[in-house]
Amino acid sequence: MKTTTRTIIVLLTISSFFAFTAGKKDKHQFSIKKLDKSFCLIKPGLYANAFEVSNQEYRFFLNDLKKKQTSGWEKHLPDSTGWCHKNGYNDPYKDHYHNHASYQDYPVCNISYNDALAYCAWLTEKYNSAPKKKFAKVKFRLPTIEEWELAARGGYRNTEYAMGGYYLRRYDGQFLYNFKRIGDEGIKSDSTGNPVIAECRHHNLNSTSEYQTSIANAVKSYWPNGFGIYNICGNVAEMVQENGICKGGSVNDFGFDLRIDQQKEYEKPTPNLGFRVFMEVVSSPQ
Repeated sequence: MKTTTRTIIVLLTISSFFAFTAGKKDKHQFSIKKLDKSFCLIKPGLYANAFEVSNQEYRFFLNDLKKKQTSGWEKHLPDSTGWCHKNGYNDPYKDHYHNHASYQDYPVCNISYNDALAYCAWLTEKYNSAPKKKFAKVKFRLPTIEEWELAARGGYRNTEYAMGGYYLRRYDGQFLYNFKRIGDEGIKSDSTGNPVIAECRHHNLNSTSEYQTSIANAVKSYWPNGFGIYNICGNVAEMVQENGICKGGSVNDFGFDLRIDQQKEYEKPTPNLGFRVFMEVVSSPQ
């Protein structure tokens, strides 16, 4: 019986994902206290995590499933082959992004909608069974589009971007978000005088591929919005409850895609897609 290529890839992914923690524990252990502190109130009874789910946090999930010998836990491994494409040399990311200590605080990616749901279900059970916690019972889940937009606005009523206002830079000229930037040399006008992206000899600005060589920054990068939330726009696009829809844009999207009212569709895991956990309070301590 032949071993399929997919089987080989899965086996290699399993071995590499746990390689750097083999024989030792993660430097930072899963902590309910730390988890409680990471959530920002966006409306009564609903909180958003200040950060996108990181590689380390996702590894806590996988390690726990593996330890409990949960059947089929391997299907939730990140698909590291998502880094492989013809438009760039990403083999170092394929081999190291999901398992090396240098990337533990970077957003987990190359996972599916069902993987994100499984993580939320695991986190809910983990939290509710803990003896010491802020709330008696909660439910962790992906946000609805409406909830995500509420969190992204950071308390502002009318704003196009998560940091408030209508601009992508700070007052001192620094960029507020992690996204694909276009200089004046990359823009021209069409026959009607409207701006369009030009052919650029040094940068492939016209590529429509989701798989560029740029990667996201660590989950605590740039500045928090009015609610204390980091990178809700830019970095990696974020899944919402509506399957196949992601919000916020990514490092490989342009500035317009970062607008709060914009959204995109996805069909499979990619290096530019991750998720953020929201917490719905079911009951508070008596």
